[in-house]
Amino acid sequence: MMRSHVGLSIDDPYAYINRYPENRISKKGLPNGNLEDHFRRGHNNRCDIYFEIDKTTRRIVDWRYEGDCYLPL
Repeated sequence: MMRSHVGLSIDDPYAYINRYPENRISKKGLPNGNLEDHFRRGHNNRCDIYFEIDKTTRRIVDWRYEGDCYLPL
């Protein structure tokens, strides 16, 4: 499920970043010029999800997670 967001526009209403804006922790620039959206979720909020966004195309190009996560990959 999470991999299916790679390639989506950040304007897509079905993208995770738009469906769960209340879970957004931060947004920052990356050294490669892309942006990174940081979300927190899961039991006791111990799962951090990061989406890398191409600044030019406004598309999700990668994702990763850290912590105690149960995610449908």
